[in-house]
Amino acid sequence: MGFKKNYSKQFFYFGACIILVIFILLTDSKFFTATANLSYLIGIFLILATFVAGKEIKGSKSWIPLGFMNLQPVELCKIFTSLALAKYLSMPEVNFTKTRSQLIAAGIAFAPAVFSILQGETGLALVYFSFLIPM
Repeated sequence: MGFKKNYSKQFFYFGACIILVIFILLTDSKFFTATANLSYLIGIFLILATFVAGKEIKGSKSWIPLGFMNLQPVELCKIFTSLALAKYLSMPEVNFTKTRSQLIAAGIAFAPAVFSILQGETGLALVYFSFLIPM
């Protein structure tokens, strides 16, 4: 195949996604709850790493080169943010009528958006505002 044509790259990524889907479906749901905070911190770390080791593409320094592909951590962090926010909001001791709980939830949701804006990715930052809907 050799990745010489776009369709060969797409075919490879399609196969990789099928494997990922099978992994997600076979994984116990408690795994995602248990690792939500850790994955969120890893996502934030990856976003911060783009400021140091990032590659600028089309005026935005928000990509981490991995050799065979480029990773945009802000995209990946959307998943991690939704898991961390869902975990926080589902905790029994969280009273969302209190300002403190609302500020913590907003901090979880909008920290990656702030970093995204600093990278010049305002379009991706807008996606994080959809987290206002469950709040």
